[in-house]
Amino acid sequence: MEITGEMPIKKFINNLESLSGRERTILRHNAESSIVPTGGDALTIFYKVLPYKIAPDEEELWFVAAMIRFYSRCSIPGIHEANNNDFGWTLRKIRNGDSFDQRVRALLDCRYQKGDRVLADRLRHMVKLAEIKQVGINWPVFTMDLLHWEDPERSTQKKWARSYYGGQTGVF
Repeated sequence: MEITGEMPIKKFINNLESLSGRERTILRHNAESSIVPTGGDALTIFYKVLPYKIAPDEEELWFVAAMIRFYSRCSIPGIHEANNNDFGWTLRKIRNGDSFDQRVRALLDCRYQKGDRVLADRLRHMVKLAEIKQVGINWPVFTMDLLHWEDPERSTQKKWARSYYGGQTGVF
């Protein structure tokens, strides 16, 4: 899968942030769906915000990013595009014990297959926890990382693990 550059991601995030409350709600209500069974309202909104010329085989991950973004109901202050913290950093900030470490390991072990909701469900749950604890998410970095999820070198998983586990001792 060819991954698009930083500019389409910033445009995508800006497009998402400019949506009305009603449009955000529609996307949030589709957070548990894949792109295939999603209704016309959500598809219309999604294709309205999706940057032009995104390859069809990339659309599902962009869809996951859009749906998860609005599972977090608001943009949490403290994380801005200039801040390069990744989702591993967010996970470290919301860590609450050994059972959470197990959930992070399960997320990092997760593979993505088109139409499979396991990765999206795990991410959605973690985003919800971040919102509850009011820990910010850098959405452009999150989206870029998600688009690289199936990189053969597992670059996203390594980066998130480094951010999450870095400096911790005795976590296994």
